[in-house]
Amino acid sequence: KSDITGAVAVVRDRQLHQIPASNIGSALQGMGAGLDVVKDDGNNLPGATPQIRVRGSRSLTAGNEPLVILDGVPFSGSLNDVSADDIESVEILKDASSTAIYGSRGANGVILITSRQGAESKPVISYNGYVGFNAVKKRYSLMNSEQFHTMLLWAKYFGDQEGTYTGIDDPKLENNIWSSSDLRVGYENGTDTDWQNLIYKTGLLTNHSMSVSGGSPGTHYAASIGYYRSEGNCVLQNFERYSTKLSFTHDFSKYVKLNLNNMTTVSYSNGMDSNPIWQGLQASPFLAPYKSDGTLWVELADTHVYNPVLDFQQGCVVDKQKRLFSFTSGYLEVNFTHGFKYKFNAGVQFSPYKNGKYYAAETTERQGVQSYSYNDSHWGYNYTLENIFTYDTMIAEKHKINFTGLYTIQEGQDDYDYVTANDIFYDAAQYYNNTYANGEVS
Repeated sequence: KSDITGAVAVVRDRQLHQIPASNIGSALQGMGAGLDVVKDDGNNLPGATPQIRVRGSRSLTAGNEPLVILDGVPFSGSLNDVSADDIESVEILKDASSTAIYGSRGANGVILITSRQGAESKPVISYNGYVGFNAVKKRYSLMNSEQFHTMLLWAKYFGDQEGTYTGIDDPKLENNIWSSSDLRVGYENGTDTDWQNLIYKTGLLTNHSMSVSGGSPGTHYAASIGYYRSEGNCVLQNFERYSTKLSFTHDFSKYVKLNLNNMTTVSYSNGMDSNPIWQGLQASPFLAPYKSDGTLWVELADTHVYNPVLDFQQGCVVDKQKRLFSFTSGYLEVNFTHGFKYKFNAGVQFSPYKNGKYYAAETTERQGVQSYSYNDSHWGYNYTLENIFTYDTMIAEKHKINFTGLYTIQEGQDDYDYVTANDIFYDAAQYYNNTYANGEVS
């Protein structure tokens, strides 16, 4: 299907390994003209799947996602399920040729992904890995304690009726800027808290992949295992993936060929919807996260801002996703005489996952309101069966005739269920047991 004329961008495996990317989508960024790969709504969380557009958006209301074909079979999973280490090449069809081959499904462009296959050789064992760090490139520029104190003085001076104060050094002005005695005590004690230091961290980034491949004249094989982990710049955030890839090709004769592929991943995501920085940017530098008696502030004095450090306490914020993905594909190809060929192409995909969230009452998410839990799960599958008949011949060494007939079936099913609960009186239950909820369960 990639043997076409038209606008096609080809990305090889060496190019895909130039940047440390969590998935094949992120690895394609900047790899082809007309291919736009951007963070979806600015999402920079570990393992976030980017938004991909081929030659821009074509619709205001309908979808603009390109059709993804993995080893000849339509792929409807997440690009986070595909490790760049298992990919041989990627071809992007960008013009009318994509609709000529795939019909209306290819209207937004087509991405053809070919996974690694074996070759005739002695067994070859290879390893690829790296270790790096995720760091905040630039922090918000906020006022320190002295600057914030000066701002409060001027704000009060100009905010009250003219003539109320003799000047910026008026002792009465100093007494009137404090909404809480705790704030004043903190300032006078020299407290100067940079809340970003308490929220941000440098995260570990690591990837390891080991593969073996080889084969005899009639049989080729390839297998690989991989591990990827990315920690975010917030304590709560990380993404972890385990992957396996198997492929097998056998020529029964010069007329019959069989190919089988399997790609399976197990991934764990944490903190995808949790980030207390929005409260940290409002928190006063006059206060430390802990009171003088060693207990944590909940609401920071009389500032209507909740302590971001509350979210980092054990079990207060839980935001997890567990996902299993398995994609199996293969084909049986029969070459008849005189240019006639038949190919049976098949693929099946399973993608169950489970999400669980829990927010205690005293967190930046709930801010003293009742605790909340959410639990949802999904079970889904889809399969594709294709019968392809082709006739390809050359007449008088000048005229090439190619005819393709295709009959395909694609079917899938998705089952979802979810439950929410409020006011869980036993925090350790989190989202696992809703019988501990005093509030509404739905």
